Amino acid sequence: MAGISYCIQKAKEARMPVIILLGVGTNSGGHTGQSYLSQLIDDISGFSGVCVVTAVGGEADKRHHFLGVLPEDSAYTEAEIRVGAGERAFSLELWSMHPDLYTIGIQSPAGERIEKITPIAGRSQTIRFILDQTAIFVYYQMVESLSGQQVVFLRFDEPTQGIWSLRIYGNLAVNRRFHIWLPMTPFISDQTYFLRPDPDVTLSDAACASEGISVAAYNDTNNSLYAASGRGFTADYEIKPDLAAPGVQIYGPVPGNRFGTKTGTSMAAAQTAGAAALLMEWGLLKGNDLQLNSHKIIKYLTLGAVRKEGVVYPDRAWGYGRLNLLKTFNELVTGRT
Repeated sequence: MAGISYCIQKAKEARMPVIILLGVGTNSGGHTGQSYLSQLIDDISGFSGVCVVTAVGGEADKRHHFLGVLPEDSAYTEAEIRVGAGERAFSLELWSMHPDLYTIGIQSPAGERIEKITPIAGRSQTIRFILDQTAIFVYYQMVESLSGQQVVFLRFDEPTQGIWSLRIYGNLAVNRRFHIWLPMTPFISDQTYFLRPDPDVTLSDAACASEGISVAAYNDTNNSLYAASGRGFTADYEIKPDLAAPGVQIYGPVPGNRFGTKTGTSMAAAQTAGAAALLMEWGLLKGNDLQLNSHKIIKYLTLGAVRKEGVVYPDRAWGYGRLNLLKTFNELVTGRT
């Protein structure tokens, strides 16, 4: 956020437009576009001459997201986490949809169970498992300050290898749905994951901002989706990502004063940022749209996105289609005439 503010200030001083690329992200947050970072992105995206592009991240195939659905005839449901050998510590966050409230029970690989961890207002708790010699830090936030959602934060210290079972009880269950996210790769071992993961709602939290251009990645040699590319929609069903761009084996400058290939949604977002810069030149510097900003560039780029038969758009993986800047300009010219 400090970096974004710095870029905006420098752009104002230079009286120049600015494209801000966020090629990093986090699984922390409710994935509804209501975090402090998402709100900052939305605020500055309305400024003329400012555009923010965000990568969706590479979490779709990492098994770090669990979608919980509480059955109508049950007081609880379960989520199982497979913890790999040598995992020193990891955390997770459960986010419910307002006004639902949940409490957590935990069973260790050795079979030791804490039936229910009762919330204590404004205080955290540390639960210690004797047989597994694992400590779990637990904090309930009944109403998160920005979204109004309940958040349950757990941190496992020295977790025993094996299957940990979370039992989630619905104290107040109206929507009867919740999400749990483990940390992003590489902040957790690839041997620690949910046994029943959900590949959807695996966007980086920053990519859920309404006014940023959220970009997925695909392989432009065969037009197939990059398997790891984070999928939408947001947790409250807003349409993200906006579109997809090439992100597999992209050739360009790499560290060490040399050139090479890189793969990931950051590559796709970088190319989209370049397309946004060309649109900014067309709009502001050449006088075709003097109020061009992030919100309008999203519309222009999705206007020209390539959509293939058999896919219903907007799509959770592709958004509104594949980036095609030439088609965008052709659509703008056709629309003008």
